[in-house]
Amino acid sequence: MITPRRVCTLCVGLARYPPGALRADERALEFASLSAQDLHRLFRELWPSESSHSLLIDAEATPEAIAAALLSFSKRNFDLLVFYFAGHGRLSAERKFSLVTVSGGSRIVELGAHEVDELLRKSAAPNILILLDACYAGAFVAESNVLRDAKFRIRICLASSTAEQRSWEDSFSNRTLFADALVTALTAENVSQTAAPASILGELFPFVSEYVARHAYGLKAGAVQEPVIGAVCASPIAIPRSARIAGQELSTAQVLLRRTRQVLTAVGAVVFVGAVFVFLATWRPALNESGFLELRHGPKWLSALNVGPWRKIVETDLNNEKLKDPSESPEVVERIQNETGIYPWPGMDSSGIRRWADVVIRQWVTESVAMLWSVRMGVEGVKEQLSGKNVRIVPEAKATEYAAEYSLLRPDQPELDTWKSQWTDTAFQASCGAGDLSGRTSELAELYLGLAPDDQTANWLRGLALTATFDDRLGFDRVIQLIGTFKAMRLSWEKDYRGTLVSETEPLSPARVAKVFSKRPTRVETSSLADLAESVVMRRLRAGQPGLDARERSELIGSINGCGDWVVPVLARLGPFGDPAAITAWARTKPAGDQERNSLLVLANYGLLDSATIEWLLTRNGFDGDYSAKKSALTNAGEWLVDVAQQQALPKTVVEELLAFSGTAIGSDDYVYAGKALKPLAWNARYLSASEQSTLEMRVNDLHQRTRVQTADETELRGILGLKGLGDPETNRWGALAELVETHEAKVPSINFPPSGSDAPGQPTRLSSGWKLNDLIAASRIVSGLPKESRLYRNAKTLGFLENAARDGIRARVSIEKLKPVFEALSNLRCELSPGNFDAQAITTTLKKARDNYAQRQLTTEIAMTVLHSLGYSKKIAILAELRHCWKEEQEPETKYALATIIIESYRREKLPDLDLKGFFPASQPATGAHSN
Repeated sequence: MITPRRVCTLCVGLARYPPGALRADERALEFASLSAQDLHRLFRELWPSESSHSLLIDAEATPEAIAAALLSFSKRNFDLLVFYFAGHGRLSAERKFSLVTVSGGSRIVELGAHEVDELLRKSAAPNILILLDACYAGAFVAESNVLRDAKFRIRICLASSTAEQRSWEDSFSNRTLFADALVTALTAENVSQTAAPASILGELFPFVSEYVARHAYGLKAGAVQEPVIGAVCASPIAIPRSARIAGQELSTAQVLLRRTRQVLTAVGAVVFVGAVFVFLATWRPALNESGFLELRHGPKWLSALNVGPWRKIVETDLNNEKLKDPSESPEVVERIQNETGIYPWPGMDSSGIRRWADVVIRQWVTESVAMLWSVRMGVEGVKEQLSGKNVRIVPEAKATEYAAEYSLLRPDQPELDTWKSQWTDTAFQASCGAGDLSGRTSELAELYLGLAPDDQTANWLRGLALTATFDDRLGFDRVIQLIGTFKAMRLSWEKDYRGTLVSETEPLSPARVAKVFSKRPTRVETSSLADLAESVVMRRLRAGQPGLDARERSELIGSINGCGDWVVPVLARLGPFGDPAAITAWARTKPAGDQERNSLLVLANYGLLDSATIEWLLTRNGFDGDYSAKKSALTNAGEWLVDVAQQQALPKTVVEELLAFSGTAIGSDDYVYAGKALKPLAWNARYLSASEQSTLEMRVNDLHQRTRVQTADETELRGILGLKGLGDPETNRWGALAELVETHEAKVPSINFPPSGSDAPGQPTRLSSGWKLNDLIAASRIVSGLPKESRLYRNAKTLGFLENAARDGIRARVSIEKLKPVFEALSNLRCELSPGNFDAQAITTTLKKARDNYAQRQLTTEIAMTVLHSLGYSKKIAILAELRHCWKEEQEPETKYALATIIIESYRREKLPDLDLKGFFPASQPATGAHSN
């Protein structure tokens, strides 16, 4: 590690700008000059000999003076140049960064990033450390060329804030927050004369980053200031720490002041005890840096005590989307953002849960969230809200869904009849053969479409599906009735659509376009109807009853003519209990699009999609044509083929064509389409012959050899192959995971997701180790596919690494669906490393420990649901019964809510293909798909 001895430093501080020079959004500075002076003194103490130190403040800090000072350093040989600037930073309309300096005492001069670069190059020092203490300083890291200039062996820039944030100063230390953090990091009481130097990357920046963020949030009314770093280091570098404490004689006034303090100590002790009592016995709301509502100890005037274990009491899952609309309830947002109000912490409410939940439910969240919380926390009176006339005022038509959750959490109580109350709204049907509506049916259908948006109908149907998992009163007769209701909805929509036409040949009008996109029933409504049918069949199978009797099956199949758009998705969802042949025949009559693909894909979930239909759909999209036609086919149907390949074997002819096409694409440097062809093969690897698997691995290796870098497609391919047990993670790119896990002794590295959680093309989600989100997903799949005896699989640090990544992803609001492979890997590792340690009490204990960490609770919830999903039915039901008991006894709202989520979502996520359907298949239907090698 390099510790430079000969150092040249230039500290520039600008607090006094010319009158009228500042913009409307810029404040006058007080402590920028003092900060520069403090650091100048500190640098002189750190490097007292063989070094050169310059200071320019206020009117002295002109571009010419800065250039002259830097040029003077070139006359001697120095190991390191340290440049510190404290003052205003600006962003132009084009988002270009500049430092604001003065010239002639009355004129503003803005130095852009490239101008600063030129100034810094005047120094002959081989290494450079830039300390920028200005608003938007992080933009310099992105724009500067010095950080990419090989002239400097080591180039590091510490910026006081990101490109979107302001930098702050405060009278608490009479310095800027950034300068105060630097001084604190490099000086400390009782530091010995042999104190080790501070590593810039390993110690200095982490300390400064945490210190600034905490003080900005605590001292500047919740402001966010996050220092950033840009660095290229040929070797590690450290700078010394100050081991001397400057002493000074006490004046008479200081002696008197000390004596006065002694007298006031007794009074202060009483005040302190009172403040501590208020601090511990009360809480206030606040929004944290992740945007979640959290409860903090004490009123805001005691915020200085919110450190360490007393930083917060509870972190909830509530963000701006769940809080009341600021335009309708501005006082709620204002109260939370300003951390106003004080509420008692001890005590329980009438429902037996801690009383803070009442404040949140009744005052701060939307009606829908309030109802959801009330149900999952067992709030007193929620049953009455879901009964009788109250059903109609439950937000978003979710009364049936909430009532189903209520009953799932309380199986010892009578089931609620809420779904029957909502059913009366759909008391209109039409036969599948009908061509038009008339009379009362037409009026009811028209009224319903006008009053019930598609999302409300879908919410109601999802509630019916959840209810059908336990309520025998919801049978297939209800599904048949809803098919008639959907027909009436379609006929009413068609009648309304015809009303927008003057003639069939007229050009498209805005009214016609809008009406097309409001076509009812929608795909979401159709999917929700299929959910209901699936739940009915699963409930019957669990009870030892036939999933579907002959009459019901015949009636469904007979409804395809006239109601196929929603009957076929239902039949497809029922898999072997439906009629795969009728579904594929129907699909062949439909125009090319997603509708028929979706139903065929559902058949593939059961392995019931025949090879001829797969080949037909690909041929329909041009896969039997030349190279260009095959590319078009992969563009249109490639993702569908990938989804099919994850569920069942692909036809032999398709496998051969994909292997041949991928070879041609790689040879033509067409790497994108090579990836599109190899992806379904990778997912289908377990169905391939040994020679086909060998060819597949060879194609992936060829892809790497031709591109010379690991592309996103190759990363995904290697992850899929690893999940299937192919490839060696110890000898390829993923050896980096083993090395990262093995060599990190003290702490698992953090995974840094962007605040938006975006992983769209062009906005990759980067990890601190240089990985991206797709790297993490691929690594998780590889871990899931490793042999259990693998050292990487059995290493507890692998578990820690993936848990840390998942928590960061949750906090950055990466979708749970995208993180699913990570959760699956974690559930496998948890079960392997802690066998027999998965029960209701262990889950509850883990959740309670995460009271102040929403991301950890969500992670525990997802892992618990993933493990439950993998268990046998009897064991899962036993654990869910124990979880219900824990839920009933739990008093902490955040834990109770998480337990309820695990119970409810475990039922919701169970699907028909998850069951062992052997013995349930009709004799005429095959049990699995076929693939002959």
